[in-house]
Amino acid sequence: MQTSDYRDANTNLFWTVLLIALPVMAVRQFIKKDTEKLIQLGSVNDIVFESPFKRYFELEYYYLDKLRVSFVDIQDTRNKGRVRIFRRYYTVPILYSNEDTVRHKCAAWLGMCYEREVNNTKDELALKRYLLDFNRYVERSFSSTSNPKFIYLDKIGNTYDKDHYVEAIDKNGYYKNINQWGYRDESYRVLVPINEPFESRAKMATLYVLGALLLPIIYWLWLQTKKIKEEAIQEWIA
Repeated sequence: MQTSDYRDANTNLFWTVLLIALPVMAVRQFIKKDTEKLIQLGSVNDIVFESPFKRYFELEYYYLDKLRVSFVDIQDTRNKGRVRIFRRYYTVPILYSNEDTVRHKCAAWLGMCYEREVNNTKDELALKRYLLDFNRYVERSFSSTSNPKFIYLDKIGNTYDKDHYVEAIDKNGYYKNINQWGYRDESYRVLVPINEPFESRAKMATLYVLGALLLPIIYWLWLQTKKIKEEAIQEWIA
């Protein structure tokens, strides 16, 4: 077998395996999203009794203590350093009522992230100006949102964003993160507000599955077309 034929065989095998795995992963994700339920809680304090694997919650009563928020500022780059990203992660204590502010205990935190991308530059004055504009925008936007609107809350797992939310929570010197026994808890519950119907998740998952299932078909048609062209060329040469 020639080197080019060997390389083509390996390439075809790679894409075949990949395009078989994609639909499997897509269907698995669809089943996961379709079977996950929205948990209704009368009080945010009840979240400590729920399984740590439960993700989506709806609160009947809650109070956001925006007087005692905490945040961290993060800078990152992408596109090989050509783009600089400014992020600010806010964490807002979620309580049952404003009377709970005297208890210094918090079962869950509302996570809000603001982000802006700018062209990276070596000009330090320009970067400082970008950062100053971003900070003004964030403070104005956050202050104007007296009571963030959401339909349900998504408890995020161990992700890049979760790490920075935890940094912000640790800076809060007033509230302690608690568990079901009322003691300090290191398993932080960060809930991100979602302002769209819960059912829309399954619809988006369906589109992903259909797209993933079409990929192998498109690839198979491309292989057949390539094979027909190669056979036609060989016949013409002969």
